[in-house]
Amino acid sequence: MSDQLPEYVAKIIESEVAKQIYQNGLSGSVSEIGKIGTDVLKTIRLFTLPIQALAKVQDKVEKILENAGNKVPENRRQPAPPQLVGPIIEN
Repeated sequence: MSDQLPEYVAKIIESEVAKQIYQNGLSGSVSEIGKIGTDVLKTIRLFTLPIQALAKVQDKVEKILENAGNKVPENRRQPAPPQLVGPIIEN
């Protein structure tokens, strides 16, 4: 630490007085700031919960459709008729 800071600053930081100031005064504030940060992140996760749930549902539907497609043998597969594909692509 003392390689990057002036010698007098390093001595102040490493002194017992500085350690006591942190333990008595600042440690509670630093702890509270950490708790606030945790609460903010929890709130963000709560608001994004519906999006996360929809993503899970989308993954499950994708797997179901993929499994259904894999059950049909290659020689029996046919392209979808344009009357069906056209409206699906347009919407």
